[in-house]
Amino acid sequence: MRSTERFTGLANLYGQARPTYPAELVRWCLEQVPAPGLIVDLGCGTGISTRLFASAGHPVIGIDPNADMLATARAEGVQDYRVGTSEQSGLPDACAASTCGFITAAGASARSSPLQGRQ
Repeated sequence: MRSTERFTGLANLYGQARPTYPAELVRWCLEQVPAPGLIVDLGCGTGISTRLFASAGHPVIGIDPNADMLATARAEGVQDYRVGTSEQSGLPDACAASTCGFITAAGASARSSPLQGRQ
């Protein structure tokens, strides 16, 4: 099974069982980019971290390869959710250098493809 399909059919259960992120970690992330800087949340899953960042006044783009996870995320909030991966996010190359204030992959590192990102 491809890692991008691991949660197909399980998004609602994942959303109910997955704990939130520690407040200290969220606070530290938010300190890295002044509001209203754009945050990109790669591997956003059901949108747990996306919603936390948005609730602090930041525009957030949540990106995930799994349609079920994104459907659950969209049902929980109105952030900008898009289909994609960390390797192929659909965002412009310049995003990391200028437009995006902060890029995170909160809980997605275990599902990423090592050494396939942009050089």
